[in-house]
Amino acid sequence: MRIRRENLINKLADGRFHSGQVLAQEMGVTRAAIWKQVRALADIGLDVFKVPGKGYRLSQPLELLDLEKIKAAAGNAANSISYWAVETEVDSTNALLRERESVSGMEVCIAECQMAGKGRRGRLWVSPFGANIYLSFSMQYAEMPADVSAVGLAIGVLCVQALEKKGIRGIGLKWPNDLVWRGRKLGGILLEMDGEAAGPCKLVIGVGINVHMSVEQRDVAGNTPTDLTEIGNPPSRNELAGALVAELVNGMKLFQQQGFSAFSDAWYAHDVLVGCTVDVESGTETVRGSVTGFAENGALVVRTVSGVRAFMSGEVSVRDLHVP
Repeated sequence: MRIRRENLINKLADGRFHSGQVLAQEMGVTRAAIWKQVRALADIGLDVFKVPGKGYRLSQPLELLDLEKIKAAAGNAANSISYWAVETEVDSTNALLRERESVSGMEVCIAECQMAGKGRRGRLWVSPFGANIYLSFSMQYAEMPADVSAVGLAIGVLCVQALEKKGIRGIGLKWPNDLVWRGRKLGGILLEMDGEAAGPCKLVIGVGINVHMSVEQRDVAGNTPTDLTEIGNPPSRNELAGALVAELVNGMKLFQQQGFSAFSDAWYAHDVLVGCTVDVESGTETVRGSVTGFAENGALVVRTVSGVRAFMSGEVSVRDLHVP
């Protein structure tokens, strides 16, 4: 009989010691099978201690995702979601929603870990098991919205608002898609659009927020990321996931009605780039200048020695990052 990985994780999630013999009996497998699966847990970022005479124990307890708790935390906004997926492992939460042939409505996928999560420009997004928030949200449109290029900035505002409602303060927004704290990356947003400009299309919004990452996991992620544990007392992952869903549901409805203008003041209140000297790598050129603001379409506006430039995309290196 083959042991299901999620069954073993559920047993170990309490952070207590569990006898290998008892686990084998409960799951109807050999102790060798338990040991083999325990070793495999390292592949998804879980540390398991083995102590002779006591058994196996996770290095720390896990709060596993629970759909009913997420819905409860989302409140009335949960009723606007036509499809929910809470997964143990996926290649990518964005990919799962993109592959669904949805008819209409809003959809949500959240996972314990991603095996092929990605950030902007196809970069790897480190997704250890049960440590962070990996959530995707999708919407259907009859045709592509004219101001869709500014959606990413609005999503950043909604993520900050969800965190603030859970008691997390001092989060900044760095164009185009980063959540930062004291200059270090806390989370990111990935937007993907499928469909035709003049026909039906689907917008998929991926949100990743670091909740608890070990030193080793931070080293793998690179660029000295931070997490909610470092900032303060982190909220429950289920409560935070529900808060994000509520903000996304209500916020995207507002965006459909009023566009980015409904979010611009909140963006500027948390922006960390305006007034900073930056290097913008766009295409084959790198441009240095001072950030003066953002256009209605979400473009970054930079004053350079040769005049004012607007960038719809690019990599921004900050020489004097502001801390909100």
